[in-house]
Amino acid sequence: MTLTKDQIRVLLDGGLAAFRGGKLDKAEELLRQALLHEPRIARAQDMLARVYFLQGRYAEAGPHARHAVALAGGAAPYHETLAQILVAGGEAAAALTAFREAAAASPDDFKTLFGLACLLMAMGRQDEALEFLERARRIQPESVAVRQRIAGCYMATSRYKEALALVNELLTGDGRNAKLHDMAGRALLGLKDPASAVDAYRNALQSDDGAMGYHTGLSAALFRAGRASDAQRATAQFLTRFPSHSRKAVNPEAQVLVLSAQSQACFTKPRTGSNIFANSNTIAQIPADRITFHYMYINHPDPVAVARSLAPVDAIFNNIANAEVAQQYGYTEIVREIVDALGARVINSPEAIARTTRRGNAKTIPENLDIVFPQTVDFNLAAGNLEEIADEIDGKFRFPVLLRRLYSHFDQTVPLAADRAALDLSLRKFHENGVQEIYVIEYRTEPFRPGVFRKMRCALIDGIFYPSFADFSEHWNVHRLDAETAFMKANSELMDEEKAFLEKPADYIGEENIGKLEALARLLDLEFLGVDFNVLRDGELVIFEANSSMRVLQSRLLDVFPYFAGPCETMQDAFERMLLRKDRS
Repeated sequence: MTLTKDQIRVLLDGGLAAFRGGKLDKAEELLRQALLHEPRIARAQDMLARVYFLQGRYAEAGPHARHAVALAGGAAPYHETLAQILVAGGEAAAALTAFREAAAASPDDFKTLFGLACLLMAMGRQDEALEFLERARRIQPESVAVRQRIAGCYMATSRYKEALALVNELLTGDGRNAKLHDMAGRALLGLKDPASAVDAYRNALQSDDGAMGYHTGLSAALFRAGRASDAQRATAQFLTRFPSHSRKAVNPEAQVLVLSAQSQACFTKPRTGSNIFANSNTIAQIPADRITFHYMYINHPDPVAVARSLAPVDAIFNNIANAEVAQQYGYTEIVREIVDALGARVINSPEAIARTTRRGNAKTIPENLDIVFPQTVDFNLAAGNLEEIADEIDGKFRFPVLLRRLYSHFDQTVPLAADRAALDLSLRKFHENGVQEIYVIEYRTEPFRPGVFRKMRCALIDGIFYPSFADFSEHWNVHRLDAETAFMKANSELMDEEKAFLEKPADYIGEENIGKLEALARLLDLEFLGVDFNVLRDGELVIFEANSSMRVLQSRLLDVFPYFAGPCETMQDAFERMLLRKDRS
């Protein structure tokens, strides 16, 4: 039966509504029907590609994205969709080579320059992308798409003032463009003007209230403007409308429900796309090849009802790592209620997670294992005089000491107080910024060599040790960020150290230490956890962090450090086997 244009338009509108409502299966059904009757609709090809992308079906997404680009020529959103799919599907390097060759052969071809820039942006190479966007702009000076992507590059490189100026210029010609208001909101947050960001996100939602990222942006802006209760209400309203997200395997061997939580019961930073529900840790890195994943936040007003709507499932993965946050908001009880309601096997029981507070680990681990976990004591800055608190810390600890917020999980701004004066200053800054509860932590590590610090990470999956990385930095607070990546690339001997750890960990840290770490998994009774640690020159094994949602697959660094490929494959296989186990132990 041949459909009329109006009937096809109804299918397209229905597909868009289903897509925005998070009903990806329904969106796929309607879009496929529309394309069956009229395959030359670029918008429908692109939208179907985005459905498959969000489901992790990159091989199916690619042809539709390419078709959309071919049909629409230089249309910007379609290039972006294709670029994201190429990166996620591991095809970015080959595509980049082809784009560069095409750009060299046709240096004034707008479509090629724009496509190359979009791919570079998706790969996180913003400075290079900006070069090709400027070339494209010289060809089409009035192109809104190009100027909008230039603003995006400014955003990605923290040039917020330049981004906001360009966005405001674009808004004068298109005041109802929701994407521009969203970009303005993110720029204003970067400029530490959350009150104005609230207005920007409200404007975005007035134009398009079906875009999930604008809701998370509004929550983040409200939270940063000191309106936590309003942010929590905005998050609850968002989750009521968009309660879950699924990544579906074509022929799944299992259905896994992933339970996560927002630490402040609201979004504290804007999120977009699949990142809204899939936190950037290990469970989100596992492709939906063998397993269908259902993600939900237990911050939903009725989380048990949401979980029941996703049943039956074969396993529940408890992705709530911060035991302090779980205690503060009662998440342990909520997760247990969901587990009991569904009757499925739980990976990392809520009760086991609840025992892994920093103070708990600092007591339990050294008492039971020959492992050092630095002394950790919590203090409430609102409960006493700061000088008296400093006196107490001075009496209990040797300097230097670390200070970090009680409910923080990933914190790059942990102060290291080398003496009493630095301690007084840090306490005063915490107090002035409204931070009430902190941990004071004994500083227990040593330089790997003068001016260089080391942190190793491993995964413990079903009690078995897997090396993740050995990172080196000029700063004591070692994170595998751009600075560390550049530092290691400039010091090949440090890369050799990392390769030695990954390839022969028993030779590098000793069989005995691997045995201690595997004993840690048994002690904590967790099927999965990541551990950050160091081995000192005197042989001491010191643990910095042990939690159950650590990111252990370093796949994002494969282009720079190809030696991660083997360990990533091994850990992914072990993680999938853990999820697919049928026993309830």
